Amino acid sequence: NGLLSSIVVFEALTNAYAKCGNIELCEK
Repeated sequence: NGLLSSIVVFEALTNAYAKCGNIELCEK
């Protein structure tokens, strides 16, 4: 389901942002 996939990706990005503080400075 595309919506579920979008939610999972959004949560992953949110978690990365929380850990890095600033997603622009975070290395993938």
